Amino acid sequence: MTSEEDKRNDSNISEAQIAEILQRVGPRGKPSEDVTASIKANVKAAWQEEVVAAANLQKRRRRMAIAASVAVIAGAGYFFNPEPETVSVAAANQVIGNVEYKIADSQKWSALLSTTDLTVNTEVRVSNGSYASITLGNGMNLRIDQGTQLAITSPAEVFLQTGGLYAESEDESSVTITTPFGAARDIGTEFEVRVQPNQWRVQVREGLVAVEHQDSKQIAKAGERLVIAQDQSTQRQTVSAADQSWHWTHQVHEPFNLEGASLSQYLGWWSDETGRRITFRNDSDGIAAGSTILHGSLGNVSVDDSLAIVLSTTRFQIVDSTPDQVILGK
Repeated sequence: MTSEEDKRNDSNISEAQIAEILQRVGPRGKPSEDVTASIKANVKAAWQEEVVAAANLQKRRRRMAIAASVAVIAGAGYFFNPEPETVSVAAANQVIGNVEYKIADSQKWSALLSTTDLTVNTEVRVSNGSYASITLGNGMNLRIDQGTQLAITSPAEVFLQTGGLYAESEDESSVTITTPFGAARDIGTEFEVRVQPNQWRVQVREGLVAVEHQDSKQIAKAGERLVIAQDQSTQRQTVSAADQSWHWTHQVHEPFNLEGASLSQYLGWWSDETGRRITFRNDSDGIAAGSTILHGSLGNVSVDDSLAIVLSTTRFQIVDSTPDQVILGK
């Protein structure tokens, strides 16, 4: 008998014969609860692995696309422009007061503008009473305190000669801040590095920072400050997210666009800037804050003063407060 005939005979089994076979086999037994739970767990784990794998694949494809575009640009420069072009590795965002920059090996200092693009080894100096913020090529934002001098050494690294820097990131970008004493590299965080004549310090608002000096490697966590002297002796201190030492960063911050924003969005921004937590007297007040729409502009109002001004346009008020927290209610 040919295979085609076998297939035809198999397909000619009557429904009565199928019913008889099923009756002989009987109903399938219900698996135990342990078996059922195990199956569900395995299915969930497999699903999670597929989700993670898909996300990783998407990230790899994105990186490959970026790398390919860089290669195309580099290739085009090689064939059509034999002279190397100056490549921007950072851009100024805000400039307050007297801030200057100069390109590597140049003796001329020029005024830094909020539209200035910065290249590798560009030096920046900030006079007393002045502030600035720049964004590195990898997306990391740096706020620069008064009396600071630094050099941009790559799209992800800065050499801090003296003064203070506040680094913050909204994604996976990272920065290494080197100093005459050592280096600090963030691990998804908000932190400050400050260099003084005889010591330097690293303090962390969120996340972790890896600190290296000579043969020593340490980790600073959120709420910690490391003060490292010239002789490499280290003090580990506690620092609140709302500590006064962070307040200089209010001088140069990204303004909040009040018009059309919800009260919850504004409060989230205010909390990030001040380090003070916002809580509500009850859940219903918290929900109401999300549906309360704001109008107008903050203008030149300071970060600290803006809270009272914004709340005065709503039904919310401060119920209680501590140095680290503000409780709101209607």
